[in-house]
Amino acid sequence: MRRTVPLEGTERSKYLTPFLAHLAEEVRTLKDDMDAMIEQFPSLLRDDVVPRYILDTARALCDDGIMGICLGGMGGSSIAGEICRALLLDISPIPILSVRDYFLPNSVTDNWVCIVTSYSGNTEETLSVLSDAQTRNAHVFAVTTGGKLAQQVDRSELITIEAGLQPRAALPLIFSAEYSLLLTLIGQPRLDFQTVAETLKSARERWRQSEGIVSPDSVARQIRNAIPMFVGARHLAPVAYRAKCQVNENAKSLAMFAELPEMDHNEIEGSGRYGAHRVVPVFLRSRSEDERMRRRIEATISVLREEGATVLEVPSLGPDPVTEALGAVLYCDEVSLLLARLLSINATEVARIGRLKEIMRGA
Repeated sequence: MRRTVPLEGTERSKYLTPFLAHLAEEVRTLKDDMDAMIEQFPSLLRDDVVPRYILDTARALCDDGIMGICLGGMGGSSIAGEICRALLLDISPIPILSVRDYFLPNSVTDNWVCIVTSYSGNTEETLSVLSDAQTRNAHVFAVTTGGKLAQQVDRSELITIEAGLQPRAALPLIFSAEYSLLLTLIGQPRLDFQTVAETLKSARERWRQSEGIVSPDSVARQIRNAIPMFVGARHLAPVAYRAKCQVNENAKSLAMFAELPEMDHNEIEGSGRYGAHRVVPVFLRSRSEDERMRRRIEATISVLREEGATVLEVPSLGPDPVTEALGAVLYCDEVSLLLARLLSINATEVARIGRLKEIMRGA
């Protein structure tokens, strides 16, 4: 089902160049400064990441009818897609799958769309998924800064984002691209990212001043000598996973995550040992919790506290699910950086990931 809207090269550059030129100046000096990268988080949420001709193709595919969408990516390049998927599950008329592996599920065929994302463009697993999608003649879109991924797709399938960030700090850029594309593919109106960005800036000022919100600094101090377990439900479940990953990568520390209601059928039985292992549950709360979920979360917290656990709660950080999810991502990113600072850790270094890649290359 490969379908593209024909373009001349000048038309491509018309929509691509202004965004990259504007963004390049902002991120040029950020690569080795994780604090600065996270400071830029709201401004990296953009309405113009996806060129108009890509959206035209996506709109045509939606009109033709597609059977499903598959998101492929790894690590920091995949989590934005996980959040997008969680936000759209309730409104998408077609399945949205997520793959963090070398191959696509067998159900993905030529009437599916595959969105493959690799910030570097050289991620081994993602390149394999791309090849698999092309073999099946699925329609492909690629989100990347360049690398082999950019070379292996047609320009009419390529969404180029600016280089110069750590992949995990590029989440708002990747989210802007994938969410805009996904909304178009399922026939939904575009999102006003500028409004979301402004709301996040205001929320950030409130939590920095601790205006009714426990500060990231307070959370970082309470998990300094502990193992945080981030807990989320529905659209905040992948945010909880992201928080775990950020503590792993930025603070080089152990962390866990759990998803409700699933954790109430397994993890909760281990809570009697939380004290011995210094596990601190951190619940990400949502204003969209229905009565059943609210009661479950509060009952879970009650059981954990009865077992002697120190439970932290992060209130809703946005007026709607999208802003709430991105606000929680930004909040937990700051927690991970503050924890790294408390532990005298360089957040930008990923020596073990680098070493693993060397071993995989046979070095």
